[in-house]
Amino acid sequence: MKQFMKLERVSLLLAVGIGSLAAWAQSAPDDPSVAARASLERIQALRKERPGDGVLVFYQALVHVSLGEHDAALELLRSLKGRKLGLIPVRDVGFDSVWDDPEFQKIREALADEEPQTPASPVAFRLKDPKLIPEGIAYDAEDKRFFIGSVAQHKIVAAHAKELSDFSSAADKLDAILGLAVDITRKYLYAVTTNAFEESAKKERRNAVVQYDLKDGHLTDRHRLGDRLSFTQEAGGKSADEIRGDGRVARCERNRTRS
Repeated sequence: MKQFMKLERVSLLLAVGIGSLAAWAQSAPDDPSVAARASLERIQALRKERPGDGVLVFYQALVHVSLGEHDAALELLRSLKGRKLGLIPVRDVGFDSVWDDPEFQKIREALADEEPQTPASPVAFRLKDPKLIPEGIAYDAEDKRFFIGSVAQHKIVAAHAKELSDFSSAADKLDAILGLAVDITRKYLYAVTTNAFEESAKKERRNAVVQYDLKDGHLTDRHRLGDRLSFTQEAGGKSADEIRGDGRVARCERNRTRS
């Protein structure tokens, strides 16, 4: 499977660029070829200022295609080979008139073949319980276990060798799980738990960071945060009051003393 993350970014650039060219062309004469020529001159001028800009080369190839100058377009696309910019022609962005041209397809395939390939990702596990409503995931690299939090069922489940089992117990009295993090050095699993989204919060707000022993699964500590907590989800952060889960950080802003 090809890695097309670059292509998504490039497609956005192309959409913006083509849109800008189209908007500029609206002020040009009604004859499409005249507008295209004006766009071509503008791109050529920009290329003199930025001779190494491959995106401009791609734009210019698009304009040549719109003018019916297919040889010029193919030559420009050919010049992109070896640069690995992720600039690969796709349908519906202006290449339709040359799409069935064998030489165009040859160039396109050569550009695509240069992109790095990633293996198909294996399925680690499947969540079969539709009522789980998962939120937050963490991985224990030593025991090769995944931990998944549940918003609806107020628990943490562990997935090992595609088998799922409850990691937390009802006696732990958890609320909805927002985020998880594994501290592999200290052998702890941390979880953010709160009832902030539930009706019960109107009477009593419960917010906490709980700590589990990875070896035996016992709850070893609970940092009760009460009403002094402000939960935020944001990227980055390295303080001890931050719990990373599922690519984000659930940060607990609290007093330094525990309650």
